[in-house]
Amino acid sequence: MNESVTHSETGKLNSNAIISLILGIISIVCCVISFLSMLFAVPGFVLAVIGLNEIHKTDQSGRGYAKAGLICSLVGIILPLIIILISLLIFESTDFIMDVS
Repeated sequence: MNESVTHSETGKLNSNAIISLILGIISIVCCVISFLSMLFAVPGFVLAVIGLNEIHKTDQSGRGYAKAGLICSLVGIILPLIIILISLLIFESTDFIMDVS
C-alpha cells in the first residue's frame, strides 16, 4: 500500500469549484452575445472565490478547478467589455451629418 497519499487527494472534491468552472466556460462561449456572458461570469467568479476559501480551510481537493473557473470567469467579464469598447470606437456615429434642406 502506498501510504504517502496526501489528505487533499483523499478529500472530497469542492462542488463550488466545479460549478465555477462550468459557469466560466459558458460565459466565454456566450461572449458573442456580450452582456449575456455576465450572467454566467459574475456568479462563476463569486463561486470560484468561495470555493478557494473552502478548499483552503477544509483541505478539500479542486483547487485547480477553482483557479480555472476564476480565470474563465474573468475572461468572461473582461472580453465582452473589450468587444463593446471596440465596437463603440469602430461604429462611432460622429461622421454622420444629416443634411436637411
